[in-house]
Amino acid sequence: MAPILPVDCFEEIFRFLQEDKTSLHSCILVNRLWCENTAPFLWRQPFILIGTTPSEKLIRTYISCLNEKDRNLLILNGIKLPKLLIPPTFNYVKFLRHFNLEMLQKSIPRWIKLNQQTIEEGTQDMLLYVLLRFITRCCPTLETVYLVLNSRPIRLFSNDKIGDSILIQSKFDDWPNKFTSIRNLSIDFTDWIIYKSYNFNEDNEIHNIAKLIKSQDILQHIRLIGKYQVCPKIIISSLGDTLIEVEFYNLNFEDDTSNILECCKNLQVLIFDRCYFPKETKKQPLSSASLSRLRKLHIIETDFNFNDDVLLSLIRNANSNLQEFYITRHVYHHNIESPQKINSALAKYCPNMITLNMPFYVNELTYLSTFIKAFTKLRNLSIGTQWFDESQINYRSFEFGRSLPTTLQCFEINMPCSFTAESFEMFLALLKSPLEILRIPYCQCISDQHLDVITRYLGSSLKELDIKWADCVTKEGFLKAQNYINFISIKNYEELFR
Repeated sequence: MAPILPVDCFEEIFRFLQEDKTSLHSCILVNRLWCENTAPFLWRQPFILIGTTPSEKLIRTYISCLNEKDRNLLILNGIKLPKLLIPPTFNYVKFLRHFNLEMLQKSIPRWIKLNQQTIEEGTQDMLLYVLLRFITRCCPTLETVYLVLNSRPIRLFSNDKIGDSILIQSKFDDWPNKFTSIRNLSIDFTDWIIYKSYNFNEDNEIHNIAKLIKSQDILQHIRLIGKYQVCPKIIISSLGDTLIEVEFYNLNFEDDTSNILECCKNLQVLIFDRCYFPKETKKQPLSSASLSRLRKLHIIETDFNFNDDVLLSLIRNANSNLQEFYITRHVYHHNIESPQKINSALAKYCPNMITLNMPFYVNELTYLSTFIKAFTKLRNLSIGTQWFDESQINYRSFEFGRSLPTTLQCFEINMPCSFTAESFEMFLALLKSPLEILRIPYCQCISDQHLDVITRYLGSSLKELDIKWADCVTKEGFLKAQNYINFISIKNYEELFR
């Protein structure tokens, strides 16, 4: 008889397969031992494995695990449940570690529809509430959580008496005490109506989410997503020093933003994407945050309404730790009084920069030659922005190519511009680095001649070429370039091969 592997060995093997749903399904069918050791990995992240497609099967499986009391509660509230012929092999919810409320919500109507029931808002809410309560009760811990909030309470009938019901204001009132080891937390406020004067009382969903954040012992990554609602102060003030990554998307920050992230002393990644800080701000945003460990800073299409000193302070405090800097046109050319001052600070304090995205205009490219010399470890460089007007780049502007470091792997001209094949050849001839990725998506001027130049100088190293809006490339030119480059992105691909 063949020796049986220890359970620890099985766990290590299946851990490598946890992203591979097909292989895990095959392992479950081998025998009971394999099934018992595979099931926790298959069901620890079902919302990731189903992708973006709502899953009726997932809801059906979770409902089959409900106890009699929960099933009766659903029936009492008008939800027809299929007869449970065979009990489930496991209580699959106890394996859950990565939870996505959005996918759970999207899967519920699919289950209701396939079970020939009327899809009503109240029915969905009640089923959601029961499943959430079941997850809270049975799941020992969660590592990754994606929550979608709405301000709609749930009315739940609690017994057989007509009209005797309870109003559920919050779906997460037990979570702060139960789940204290979340590492990654995303909160989507898109469907939540938030006003400055909103009363955040103890029964409110927002209050419970703030308590959930505060209760975490090892929370490292938080992502807050909105639709230009006011970001509640109670949420901001709950962020703590265990955080390493913080991301804000489409949020409107209230007046006094000086102490944002003041407690996040270990922060390494900070992203503001399409956020808004009012002009009437009394104190400068982020002025109290030192963030000396900051490694990655993205400020994307965000109205900061700050003076240069705040950004300069962030750069100086991060110093040589800052390795990725991404700033877009809206900030760089509208919020910053002196872009040159910011550039000088980056060159002086951030010698370890690896990724740099700067919205330089075409007439600033000659300055780039001096600026870029400071970054000898640079791997990824993006210049310009798609919102610029189309400009002509002459051969003199391309002379910055001689200053690009030998470490550069990815180069992107991210703006509408035109240049001759001869000018671009001069640029590539000056390059000292064998580029692996070249992106010039908004350059409609790209022709077969440009492709010939690119393959001549980069054919042995280039793996990806983005010429999305190129208008002058022929089928023959494209096929010739494909002999050298594995992946070429072009919008009119289908037209070329008709």
